[in-house]
Amino acid sequence: MSSQVHVVIAGASFAGIPIAHSLLKDIPTVKVTLINPSPTFYFAIAAPRLLAKRNAFKPEQYLLPIEREFSRYRTSSFEFVQGRASAIDVSAKTITLDTTRNIHFDYLVIASGSTTASNSQTHAIPIPFKQSNSDDMYTVIQNAQDSISRAESIVIAGAGPIGVEIAGEIAEAAQQSGRKVKITLVSASYRILPMLKPTGSATAEKLLTELGVEIVKSQKVSEPCKAGSPTRGQ
Repeated sequence: MSSQVHVVIAGASFAGIPIAHSLLKDIPTVKVTLINPSPTFYFAIAAPRLLAKRNAFKPEQYLLPIEREFSRYRTSSFEFVQGRASAIDVSAKTITLDTTRNIHFDYLVIASGSTTASNSQTHAIPIPFKQSNSDDMYTVIQNAQDSISRAESIVIAGAGPIGVEIAGEIAEAAQQSGRKVKITLVSASYRILPMLKPTGSATAEKLLTELGVEIVKSQKVSEPCKAGSPTRGQ
């Protein structure tokens, strides 16, 4: 009988979860250990709408229990471990977690993704377009929703798909509630959504303008600062 091959996957998001499912379905002798800081998967594709419109989704629709999604597999073939990888010893084939637990692997998949500045706890109110590095997504999302709903002026740096979508969602939410908020969308390009054909960009711009969004083109945000604080050079 063939011995089990142990595959450890660090990161349970849009890369790690599909890899785990594929291995478990296609390789009968595999044992998969999936490591993630949070026990839930954050469906970040919905971020622009759920951040702008608190009641657009229920939390259970965008924070999905990871272990439940793997309940179809035998416990001998799958294990979920909540934690963060703190060290990897390639020669010994071990990964160390922040819980001080060491896990041996035959193969290691690093699918931890990346972290953006807007998701950093160094900011007063993180805006989570990605999973945070800890088990606090529900609180982070709630705080972001509160901050956006109270804001009188919002500047969005970047006029790609996410920037355009959240500008439109916030403007639409404000319009529906009768709340006044100044929304400025800054594009480094001479048009928004530069990856589209000019007609697509023009249509998106028209829709945003009709919602009251101010669009600034061919400029970049050089440095963010809190309202009332001096910018560099002043």
